[in-house]
Parts: sequence; C-alpha cells; structure tokens
Amino acid sequence: MTGSQFGDIINLNVGGTRFSTSRQTLTWIPDTFFTSLLSGRINTLQDHKGFIFIDRDPTLFTYVLNYLRTKEISLPETQSGIKGLLHEAEYYGIIPLTQQLAMCQDLDCSSCGNVLFYGCLNPPNIPLPELNFSKLKDDETQTSSLSENSQHQSPCRQSVLDLRALVPQRGLNYPRTGSVSRYKFIPGLPLLT
Repeated sequence: MTGSQFGDIINLNVGGTRFSTSRQTLTWIPDTFFTSLLSGRINTLQDHKGFIFIDRDPTLFTYVLNYLRTKEISLPETQSGIKGLLHEAEYYGIIPLTQQLAMCQDLDCSSCGNVLFYGCLNPPNIPLPELNFSKLKDDETQTSSLSENSQHQSPCRQSVLDLRALVPQRGLNYPRTGSVSRYKFIPGLPLLT
C-alpha cells in the first residue's frame, strides 16, 4: 500500500494490539520508520481489518507512541524495560528519543549516581521588621500635617507612609575616623549629613 492510500487517521496493529493515531503524530520527526512507512518506501502488511501490521512489542510501542504524542518520556519500571525501549527507539529511528534514553541509561550506570534532577528552590524567607502600628499612626498624622503645611509652599507630592520609619536604626561607621554616628530618621524633616 502506498502512502497516498493512508488517511489522516492511521490504524496500526503492533504485535496483535491495535493502535489509532494521527499521521502528524507519527511523522513530526523526519526520517523515521513511520515517515518511510507512510510514504510507501517500506512495504506494508495489513491485518484482516485493514490495520497496518508491525511485528514489534506492543507494550514498548505504547511508550514510543506516547513520546510521539507528548514529546515527553515516560520510562518503564525496570532497567531491562529501559533497554528494550532504547532498542525499539533505535528500530523506529526516533533519534531524539534514542539520545534521551541513552543519557538516562548512562546516568543510571554512572558512578556519581543520578545527577539529573528536577527541583524548585523557594525564595529566601527574609523576616520583615515588626511594625509598631501606633507609631506609624502618629508618624502618619505628623506627615499629613506637614504635607498640608508644605502643600502651599511646594507642589511636590508627599507620601502618607514614610518607608524610612520601617528601616531599623543603624550606626554608620566611617573608616577615616573610626567613629560611629547614629541617625534617627524623622518623617517630614530633611536629612542632614
């Protein structure tokens, strides 16, 4: 049967188990067994229902077909199953699957263990300073009264909450003199250095 005689839905009989899939699923990787099969370069056999017969292991073909559908590998449970899947991927000429399976097999046999992992690191949990809401309320009142007074003097925008009140007081060390100076930030007042 030639490739033009197959429709968009391809019915396969792999080792006695029937599968149905799309032409696009089987041929998205170029130069494979399936592109040759559906183009007519490989002679095909059909069963009594007209399904294309492929004399291969149907259990391992399930993994191959799932890879072609999802582009993700689901591995058999056993090491011999992985070796068998690698052999099937080589038979079908699915090079990306063959390369990924070979890498998985190499990692399992390596002396440094399983190097490949999936993980997610949570962002660091930095504690925020505790807020004294009564102090913030007082600061807010002072800031709003200052902003009312300065509203007539300058058109600059005043914030209701001054974030400097959230920063803990710290000493500043100047290496030239070795002295430590402490500054307290007061909302609404300019900084003097």
